[in-house]
Amino acid sequence: MSTGQMLLVLAALVTFSMVSMTINQSVITSTAASLETESIAMGKEIANSFVERACAKPFDAAVAWGQTVESADDFTSCGAGGGESFTWDYEQEKYIDNYSDADDFHSLENLPFFSERLGTFRISMDVYYVDPDNPDTKVGYNTNAKAVVAKVTSPFFNDNPDTGEPAVLTMSRVITYRFSN
Repeated sequence: MSTGQMLLVLAALVTFSMVSMTINQSVITSTAASLETESIAMGKEIANSFVERACAKPFDAAVAWGQTVESADDFTSCGAGGGESFTWDYEQEKYIDNYSDADDFHSLENLPFFSERLGTFRISMDVYYVDPDNPDTKVGYNTNAKAVVAKVTSPFFNDNPDTGEPAVLTMSRVITYRFSN
């Protein structure tokens, strides 16, 4: 082989290497974006299932067994009462709760939710009283409106580029109680 041919082969190999690296980078970027999209969809599903589960419960322990109340002062503070729990049932492979009302989900922290393909998601719940006329406003007293908030994290959610903080998917719903007056 002559020197000219050798240089052409070398140039072809360099070009092939650069094209291969570009293709590999595109495949990796595409896979990462696909995993993030899939994990966001799964995170929304998890958050929604927990919000729905909480909202399916009675508004408050004070009305959990068909009682009626005259005012918001009769409602209980948010959080699980004595003997109420939220645990993983290994036999049924799902979370089991014996909560009597929606606000028992208040302060659930870092519950693991495993996905074979996407790893472990973490879910936290918060339930608190809000101003019925302005449901975005958290209040420090009982009202006839509560916000049910689920927050989900995943190793596949991209971190916030501005703060570097891990991204959190948040889903919320406001539930209300109608007094019978």
